[in-house]
Amino acid sequence: MIYKIVDYWVDKGTPTKEDIVDAIAAAEKEGCTVCLNWYGPGYTWYGDTYSKKVTAKSNPDEIYDSLPKIYGI
Repeated sequence: MIYKIVDYWVDKGTPTKEDIVDAIAAAEKEGCTVCLNWYGPGYTWYGDTYSKKVTAKSNPDEIYDSLPKIYGI
């Protein structure tokens, strides 16, 4: 079985709870999985990017708590 994944990018920093709630709403509206992407603090020098997959059934608090708190540089 295949399923649709849509990429969304957070424009500044690590995703907030509001960003995650918006991603869950987009996943529900579009009937897909949202890949929420953001740039790490060392992106300028190292090109680090991060992502988290979000579905319509995801729990915003669980997703937020699972995001990295410390980034390696």
